[in-house]
Amino acid sequence: MSARPWELALTESIDVLESVHASTHVFYKGGDLLRVLPKIHEETNEDWISDKTRHGWEGVKRQRLNTCYARTSEGDINKWTWEKSMNLLVQKINNVDKAKMVALLGHDVDMETCVAFRDLMNNIGCDNIDVIGKNVPNLNYEFRTEYLMNSRITGLDQSDCIILIGCDLSKENPLLE
Repeated sequence: MSARPWELALTESIDVLESVHASTHVFYKGGDLLRVLPKIHEETNEDWISDKTRHGWEGVKRQRLNTCYARTSEGDINKWTWEKSMNLLVQKINNVDKAKMVALLGHDVDMETCVAFRDLMNNIGCDNIDVIGKNVPNLNYEFRTEYLMNSRITGLDQSDCIILIGCDLSKENPLLE
């Protein structure tokens, strides 16, 4: 769907795809999201957003997986309801010996997701959690203060020293680069 600029409605929002949470203008027509542009905000992003933010909305409409599928014993793939899929997942998890269960995280997962995943797996009864990747530090994330940056974005340029280890800012947070 395309639209002329005067046909678009505007909502002010923030970027949830990057940790800076840049201010954005979200343009839509009817129920269709059509464009995300930066909003000037001197403290966080000035007037910049990343390509991930600018183009990430396309996955909402064009590439979103919103239906569950299951493979039958004959090899066919059928649509399933979310309820049926979640019930099967719970059944499979309950039938596994928790001592033999392993939970794996990719090395690009943020710490908040790691903590939430760890809590989920611990509630299930699985303590075997590992991160896939090379040179991944074994971080202690028992307390939130151990993995949060306790400074505001506006204070970064006034910091005496910032140490980044194993970071690819151009990939993880291009606005800070």
